[in-house]
Amino acid sequence: MDRRAFLAMAIASPILQQRSKAPTQKKPPAPAPAVPSRRPPAWTQWGGPHRNFQTDATGIKDSWPASGPPVVWQRPLGEGYSSPSVEDGVLYTMYGRSRQEVVLAANADDGKTLWEYTTPMTFQSDAPEMGNGPYATPLVVGDRLFTAGVAGRLQCLEKKTGKLLWTQQLWTDHHGSRLMYGYASSPIAFRDLVIVPVGGSGKAVMAFRQADGSVAWNQNNFGNVYSSPILIDVSGLEQAALVMDGFVIGINPMNGDLQWQVPFKADYSIALAMPVWGPDNLLFVS
Repeated sequence: MDRRAFLAMAIASPILQQRSKAPTQKKPPAPAPAVPSRRPPAWTQWGGPHRNFQTDATGIKDSWPASGPPVVWQRPLGEGYSSPSVEDGVLYTMYGRSRQEVVLAANADDGKTLWEYTTPMTFQSDAPEMGNGPYATPLVVGDRLFTAGVAGRLQCLEKKTGKLLWTQQLWTDHHGSRLMYGYASSPIAFRDLVIVPVGGSGKAVMAFRQADGSVAWNQNNFGNVYSSPILIDVSGLEQAALVMDGFVIGINPMNGDLQWQVPFKADYSIALAMPVWGPDNLLFVS
């Protein structure tokens, strides 16, 4: 994947003003009516606000013209598969360029860059014709942005400025599973934690404190794959569900304790899809 373009749609609402035709007494001008915000609901992580690819937005068209929706703006980026997160008119994503990995914040109305944060990158995929990532989608929580790079670099940035606040190296420091196509799991927030699959002895899943990046807990002994975790509510009990190498597992997001495990092995350990949580406490994996 050599180039990408993002599409944003904006609706402008003109304010109509009328002049009074009465020639006699001048009245003080009435205050301009407030213009309601047209911002759609935030899309702050992989899968959207509820991590299920559903939106609370209203007025979405159920059909498009044959030529597709009108293009409001487009711009080139480098390679990668990271999808955008959007909040308060700012779009966040990641892309790769020669020996670099870039986190981007852009104006969602016109695509112009607000800031970029760049780190060196030497990772080479086992399938270079498909590119070298990145894959994960940024996570927006409060005034912070959390990203996971293709070589297992988890980092926290100030979302307004792109200033680096902390970093954790999931591969080099925590000895996580080194996947042949790179790290692809998108981080998830739980209370004051950010949770990511890592892989390896005692560190199948890890939680870091959002405030300073310190380790809150690390648990279990499964290898990692390319899937991302979800939070589920099992009859009032909060759990995180993850596809790992050889198993689907449920853990307590407070401390990482294993709640259950079910055998599930993808060919060549290429498990990509995030689990889907359905009615009646049904979990679907692929």
